[in-house]
Amino acid sequence: MASIDVFSRPVHGTLPQNLIEKIVRLRIYESRYWKEQCFGLTAELLVDKAVTLQYFGGVCSENNKPTPFLCLLLKMLQIQPDLSIVLQFVRNEEFKYVRCLGVFYLRLVGTPLQIYQELEPFYSDYRKLRFQKKNGWELTFMDEWIDKLLHEDIACNIVLPRLPKRILLERANQLDERKSVLQLELDHESTLDKHKDNKEGQVLHLSKQPTPSIKEKDDDESSLSSDSVSTDSESDQSHTSEDHSTNEPVDTTTKRKRSKASKKKHKKKDKKKDKKKKKKKKKRKVIVKGLKL
Repeated sequence: MASIDVFSRPVHGTLPQNLIEKIVRLRIYESRYWKEQCFGLTAELLVDKAVTLQYFGGVCSENNKPTPFLCLLLKMLQIQPDLSIVLQFVRNEEFKYVRCLGVFYLRLVGTPLQIYQELEPFYSDYRKLRFQKKNGWELTFMDEWIDKLLHEDIACNIVLPRLPKRILLERANQLDERKSVLQLELDHESTLDKHKDNKEGQVLHLSKQPTPSIKEKDDDESSLSSDSVSTDSESDQSHTSEDHSTNEPVDTTTKRKRSKASKKKHKKKDKKKDKKKKKKKKKRKVIVKGLKL
């Protein structure tokens, strides 16, 4: 028989060990695993034992022999580890049977709010588990084990404490509405479809807008050309005005010099013309003399 800890905190109005029925509890105390492996265990040493678990279950074989999983569960109820240690059992990702043990202990000891908040996220854990029944073995999954703890009354030959339905906690504003992973994926797909529909609607709206006719295009081009011509003329006028403004007034001396140079050119031209006329007259005289002879 195991000694009862006087300083143990009551759970659900009774000692934690009493959550396991007396017949099953006596079977555990008489088992070899309990006497050899669970004697003098602390919370730290219990972790090392939980890591070595290869399967889980309740009472097995014809002699109602308890599994190591059930022995460690009873030891946890006796030790009553801190909530932080229990949450480490629950949230660890490497050892799946350690998670099974932590989840089962939290289901027996925790409050309804803690149970729903900590267990529901593991619906997305699909790892395989080996479960030992009374007459053999069974393959199950982590999400099925979580669902069994939340919705059934008996697990591993232990009667579970009554758990209020989730709807009642939602109506009391203690929990938000649960959305499954499948529902989240469907919502995500629906949002993507809405974005695609909006984009297609924008494309159709742009395609339905009237395109400008050829006449309108010609009018636009002529207006643009007239605007460019007007800008060019304005620029030319501005350049000519700038040239006039930049030209300095001509001095009288320069005007006189230009007039003298032009007179000299005209005189030279007149002299050249006189010389050509004289040459022509001489040629005519020579020709006339020759005819007379």
